Amino acid sequence: MTTDTPTAPTPEGRAPLVGRAHELALLSAALDESAANEEMRAFLLAADAGVGKSRLVREAFALARQRGGRFASGGAYEGDSGRPFGPVVDLLRAARRGATSEVRAALDAAASTFADAADADPAASRWAQIDSVVDAIATAAEGERPLRVIAFEDLHWADESTLELISNVIRQLELVPVVVLATFRPPSRDANPLLGFIEAARTLPSSERIDLGPIPTTDAEQLVRAAAGEDVSEDA
Repeated sequence: MTTDTPTAPTPEGRAPLVGRAHELALLSAALDESAANEEMRAFLLAADAGVGKSRLVREAFALARQRGGRFASGGAYEGDSGRPFGPVVDLLRAARRGATSEVRAALDAAASTFADAADADPAASRWAQIDSVVDAIATAAEGERPLRVIAFEDLHWADESTLELISNVIRQLELVPVVVLATFRPPSRDANPLLGFIEAARTLPSSERIDLGPIPTTDAEQLVRAAAGEDVSEDA
């Protein structure tokens, strides 16, 4: 059986992506619609550990590369409470790769607002940071090799202040032609700050939640065959 759904290039040595044709088609269409309509598309990718959040993000990056665009990601880590806003700063630094000097200057200026915030008024500083990050991403989304996909990964490890800042950044990116991915494990506690982030993102008309489950058995068999070196481009 062949498929008409978009496929991202699979680097040599990496197993093909199976069981995610629908999700990949959504991301591919979102990239095209975002560029055509000059507006953001956001996806909340929820899944338990090991189900494939990171792999789907990498395939979205490959789709951006196919279209001549760039991508960047920043993630939270277990025990990240001592590194507030780490995912945002990491993303700004990653976005410098392949960017023009003008774009790198905007990204560096945004990143510097987090280093300069220690002695500033917290509320005023936070909004200055949000504005600076949004302006930098908007600048990076222009030009010959625009930033097309950004990803905030493993947000189940992020603290409340980081989640609040990312939520506000996403909201302010509404008219920027970029696809935003936010990955996390489904929260298990009512008091989890991630619940507020999810609810705020769901109110945006440009956002969509994707819940990833285990891949179907037939697709898992394809993956095993691919690992064994068999051709799985068509279903026998």
